[in-house]
Amino acid sequence: MHPAEMPGDTSREWMQFFWPGMASGALGMAAPPMYASALVVGGLILAPAALVMSGRERQTWQRVTGALGSVAFEQELLHALTRRAQGMVPGDAGSATSVELIVNAYGLAGARPERLCFIASAVLVVRVAGDERLRDSLSIAESDASADAPPAQCAGLDRFAAQDGQLVRDTAKEYAEVLAVMALDRLQAAMQ
Repeated sequence: MHPAEMPGDTSREWMQFFWPGMASGALGMAAPPMYASALVVGGLILAPAALVMSGRERQTWQRVTGALGSVAFEQELLHALTRRAQGMVPGDAGSATSVELIVNAYGLAGARPERLCFIASAVLVVRVAGDERLRDSLSIAESDASADAPPAQCAGLDRFAAQDGQLVRDTAKEYAEVLAVMALDRLQAAMQ
């Protein structure tokens, strides 16, 4: 089992604009005729904006990673499987059957903070009397998703961070239910 994928902290990227902004402001004040007042204004606006955006991005990132860290995805999946599997009887009820659902990953994926997708992937392994009868990947993602998977939940980082990461927690809970259904459908088909 792997912990949730945490999105990268991009708050420091805004700081690259801070020092050039301050330098432009100082340059504009030191040699006004040479560097027009736009540099002063640009420098004075750019430096505070970099500090505000850096702090804002850090808070956004912390809300998302905090929400991902609070998700008990494996336990949610286990509860969903247990609840949904009640009353299921495998086709080979007399044989020793082993079922494993291995969570490979869950979390946010994407290259741009304006569009990230919550993804989850797992592998279902079924063995009957020691022989592997099924090994299948289950994936909820924007690309390379399982055929029976719903579309991935995609949004901007700000949307995932809203209300202290509520969308992250809700999506994780929903994905646990969906993966449980996908796994049980495959298990039922394998045992017939």
